[in-house]
Amino acid sequence: MPKPHSVTPDRAEAHEGLYLRLAKLLKQVETIAARKPEAEIPAETRALASDLLFEVRPFLARSLARKLPLDAAPGFAGLAVQLGQALAGLDAFEARHSAWDPELGCFVWLIGRDATVPVRRLRPQTSAIITSLADKRHGEEMRDKLLRLIEAKAETAYEDGYADATAGRPSSPPPSRLDRL
Repeated sequence: MPKPHSVTPDRAEAHEGLYLRLAKLLKQVETIAARKPEAEIPAETRALASDLLFEVRPFLARSLARKLPLDAAPGFAGLAVQLGQALAGLDAFEARHSAWDPELGCFVWLIGRDATVPVRRLRPQTSAIITSLADKRHGEEMRDKLLRLIEAKAETAYEDGYADATAGRPSSPPPSRLDRL
């Protein structure tokens, strides 16, 4: 069983790039295989597929890596099966080395004991990714400053309204957006 935190940022990045290239080639091969399953694959496509199948090996479980042939299949149907198996192996690797982070609201790679990196190929929609303690402190300081400004504005508006009411004059309505233009 692999160690739970055996992924480095470089390995995670390599996995994501390989996953996208493999998925794109698989989609193209499956499209052709649906119409012409026994058609011969062009040499360039076969070479690309062989290279991708070789690059996938370090991410696969040993049992699958031994079963996956070194050369790409000569026909589109066979190649679609091989690429599908390789993609499933990449999915399994990702499942072993990633988890949902409720704070970030996305899946992350488990890099170290306390380190995580969002799985970028899933296009995480995080509101903010804190990269260091200094960034976190800066964000808290900015939030506190904003809250103080809002409270000061509300207090000033209250004092102005109170002064207008005690003097017996109607309070002036806040300026509208049209007045500011």
